[in-house]
Formats: sequence, structure tokens, C-alpha cells
Amino acid sequence: MQKKITESTTQNALSLPGSRLLLKVPAGAYAGRTAALIQTAAGEIKLYYADSPYSIWSAPITIATDAVDDAFSAAIDSVGDIHIVYTETSTEYLVTKKLTFSSGTWTVGSKVTIYNGNPAYYPTVDIETGGKIWVCYTRKNGALHYIYAKSSVDDGAIWGGGAADAGDSISPGHP
Repeated sequence: MQKKITESTTQNALSLPGSRLLLKVPAGAYAGRTAALIQTAAGEIKLYYADSPYSIWSAPITIATDAVDDAFSAAIDSVGDIHIVYTETSTEYLVTKKLTFSSGTWTVGSKVTIYNGNPAYYPTVDIETGGKIWVCYTRKNGALHYIYAKSSVDDGAIWGGGAADAGDSISPGHP
């Protein structure tokens, strides 16, 4: 069965290959409910959800209106909360929002800045079994690109040593 969820005018509506933007609630009364995160237009990331057999999808929930037209990432935790990471258009800061899952739907939380130094792009996010959240991203410094990793142990409220902390460099600079 084919089902059209929405249209997009962006270059990477579903981010880059390997991004996990189709997420399932792992347990509870809504186990199996599937969320699709899609960049529908420049700046806009929206969430749609459906239950099996996935023939009827929800109206869109706007997650962001300030995302660059490029890669973003998301991960779901054991209770169905989603953490989304993207680059903010006006500042090129790396930011996150937590989507809290309750009574079968998601509520968008406040934006938190992960890193506010050099431009930061191409994030990928994952959540450990114990709840620690990790993000890797590309940090641009002049003509060079570096890969950094940073974590949060408080459900995404604070990352590493704060927004000015780039995290740990895990690669030398490359053009």
C-alpha cells in the first residue's frame, strides 16, 4: 500500500541517508505508534504519526520553523519522548528540542542550544539505554571541518559544559 503523507520543497526532506526519522513508540498503550519527521519547507520540520496499518496519518505538528534546509536528526527514548537536533538558520548554532510523549501524542518543548560557537551542521543523535543522550556533528572552523561529540545526562537540558563548550573533537580538521 502506498500512502502520501505530505509534500516537501526542501533539498533533504528526510535528512541524509542513515538518519532515523521514522521512529516507533517502544512500549506502553501506544506501542508501535510511528512518528515521521519531515522537513516540509525551508525552515520547517513537522511530525506526523500513525498506527498500524498506517493508512491514516495525523495532521502535522510543527516542531521547528527555524531549521536550515539540510540534515537534522532524531532519536526516541524508552517512554516515547523524541529528541530532535538541527542547525538553526539565523545563527548556525546546533539546537535541540524534546518532544514529550503523553496520552498518545507529542508536545514540543523549548529549544535548547547545544553549541553556540562556530557553525555546526550534520548532527546525528542517539540515546543510551540508561538515558544519556549523545550528539555528533560537524563543526566548521574557517575552511576546515571537524567532527565533535557531546552528551547530556539530564534529558537534554544541558550539554557538556554548556553551549560554549564544543564537546570532544574526534577528528582532525579536513577541508
